[in-house]
Amino acid sequence: MALSSAGQHEAATGAWRYIVILATLALLPRFVLWYWYWIHPEIGLYHDETDYDQLARNLVEEGVYGYEQPGGAVTPASLRPPLYPAFLAAIYRLFPSDRFMALSVARLLQGLLSLATAGIVFSLARRLFDDSAARVGAAIVCFYPSLLFYNQFVLTEVLFTLLLCSFVWATVIALQERSLVWLATGAFFLGLAALTRSVVYLFPLLLAPFIAAAWTGPIRERLLAGALALAVSIAPMVPWSIRNTQLHGTFLVVDCMGGRNFMMGNYEYTPLYRAWDAISLTGEQAWYHVLRQKYPEMRGLTQGQLDKLALREGIRFVFDHPDLTVERDIIKLIQFWGLEREVVEGARRGQLGPLPHWLILLLAGLVPGSYALVAVAAIWGAWLAPKKAVACHVLVLLVVGTVCGLHTLSFGHSRYHVPLMPLLAGYAGAAYACWRAGTWLRTPIRLTGATLTTLALVGAWVFEVVFVEWDKIVRLLG
Repeated sequence: MALSSAGQHEAATGAWRYIVILATLALLPRFVLWYWYWIHPEIGLYHDETDYDQLARNLVEEGVYGYEQPGGAVTPASLRPPLYPAFLAAIYRLFPSDRFMALSVARLLQGLLSLATAGIVFSLARRLFDDSAARVGAAIVCFYPSLLFYNQFVLTEVLFTLLLCSFVWATVIALQERSLVWLATGAFFLGLAALTRSVVYLFPLLLAPFIAAAWTGPIRERLLAGALALAVSIAPMVPWSIRNTQLHGTFLVVDCMGGRNFMMGNYEYTPLYRAWDAISLTGEQAWYHVLRQKYPEMRGLTQGQLDKLALREGIRFVFDHPDLTVERDIIKLIQFWGLEREVVEGARRGQLGPLPHWLILLLAGLVPGSYALVAVAAIWGAWLAPKKAVACHVLVLLVVGTVCGLHTLSFGHSRYHVPLMPLLAGYAGAAYACWRAGTWLRTPIRLTGATLTTLALVGAWVFEVVFVEWDKIVRLLG
């Protein structure tokens, strides 16, 4: 037993020595990208970045979480979840007169937070698989191209990814060690994740029955565990929900974007192959114009009430047009898991600074190629790798399925699968470890499942490249 304990201690020491060395090496690409932004202060903020920046600045300068109106006054709002703007505001307070320095510090901190995510994935993959899978999975997270670039974007990806992975990691420990303390820790991370991106704010309703079913012990302890998970995960959202409900005159948990996003993904003018482009439609095709024509009384509604109205209109359209909805949802599901193109498109438009054309072409191969490799490896790892604690893998499946499903119902943009990639990295690492060790679980059902899933995903990519993105590819190569 003494030898066994000594061996386990040596293995653990070696494993964490590896992650420290890996994190040290991973500092280099993070510093290079950060330095690129440092020497190019002319690189601006684009799209959602401007929203988060404005919310953070208004928090610091006016003490109000909201947007500046034409008259100059800042009006309270709930269009965005609050945690990421609060993260930015904490940094902005340190540099009240130097916005460039504040943004630089924020980007630097995001790079360090992403290394924490790699450590979480390392520990999680050790519990789900083994040390070999953990090493490869953590390396993927450290050097995955899209994750590296998102460290420099003023967007929620880095913080949300860390909180989501932390929730899964702590909950897995709770299930394996039957620890209510770890369960509460994971649930708290889930609540914080919902305050960063509202796509998971309903997940506590799935988590509670799952924990009650997966927990080991007498029925009283199972029910206690489920209730604890529900209560702690909801607790961080309660103060913000009270504020929103009072502000908008209707029950509102995190933000008032869900209803309008759902309607934009499900109304008569939703683009079939780029549902997210509905947000740019104007005139008679704009979602708010359609609502105004049907509900003239909407002019007096708050943003929260307007969001509820948009949700009802979107649901009505879905039930009135089931065939079109199914067609759209299939396309949005394909595009959710589509080849990653946001970084490449930003580089092509000059949003990443003055990059030479050869580097843009290199990114055009590296970014989607890395995603394709990790995604296919994750499929084979999920189907064929030996697993520990099946209930823990069901938890990962629930998280991935929830995020995928809700985004499929609205926009289905491939950007939104990026926070799931660290979770998939562990399965990709398991696939590599099984390939090296020859420990595949080669049964007909597993082999068939892995093959069909891979073919479906590759077929979806071919469809998207040929029918949706071909014009952009031609322009990029031209």
